[in-house]
Amino acid sequence: MGTKDAAIDVWRAFATRDPEQIRAVLADDVMWTAPPANATAVALGVADHMAGRDAVTSFLVDDVRRLFPDGID
Repeated sequence: MGTKDAAIDVWRAFATRDPEQIRAVLADDVMWTAPPANATAVALGVADHMAGRDAVTSFLVDDVRRLFPDGID
């Protein structure tokens, strides 16, 4: 699988909001890094850096849902 296809698979999994589908496309040592004090982190009161499959999945499933309850199209 090429990089483009892998990226598409990841975003498709994110769109499902299904924790198991998201975990399935993330490496155990995945890192989510955003600029310090970015608007999303500030609005949600969360860290701008997450490490590990569970932390990133929780951010995408639980935290992002608070900002975008109807999803992101």
